Amino acid sequence: MPITLTVEDGSVVTGANTYVSLADATLFCSNLGLTAWAAEATEDQKAAILRGMAFIESQSYVGVKEDQDNPLKWPRSGAYDEDGYAIDTDSIPTNIVDGLCRAAYEELIDSGSLLPNAEGGIKREKIDVIDTEFFQNPGGSATTVFQSVLAYLKPFLSGSGSFANVERY
Repeated sequence: MPITLTVEDGSVVTGANTYVSLADATLFCSNLGLTAWAAEATEDQKAAILRGMAFIESQSYVGVKEDQDNPLKWPRSGAYDEDGYAIDTDSIPTNIVDGLCRAAYEELIDSGSLLPNAEGGIKREKIDVIDTEFFQNPGGSATTVFQSVLAYLKPFLSGSGSFANVERY
């Protein structure tokens, strides 16, 4: 079944499930030279947009939703850009749109990377009377913080919802 993208434009669109169209994401990736995007099938790109959207929607933003019946977090009132200007309550900030495009790209090249299932967890080791419990990095590999997405969203994240510690394993 084909994936349908219904774009929220700030007018609280019924059934909206994204802030960007396929064309928006394609142009964004093209402008940044993210060539892996163009090499993938359209349905894979759309699925990546929706996975990226799930990540964007999982964040906690400043302000409040403009319409409580809107299932999406934008448009909002009480939000300001990085220069201190109020964001119109009938629009989606360009940074949110660009952040979603970048999140979609990250999801396209590594599906599930932005909202991974927890792996590894707590490891417990007991030797005689010494009992040690610690968190183990899954796979023991280095991690990467998604600064490329964070940079776009940062002006709008509330203190408790920041994803500065979201990492790729």
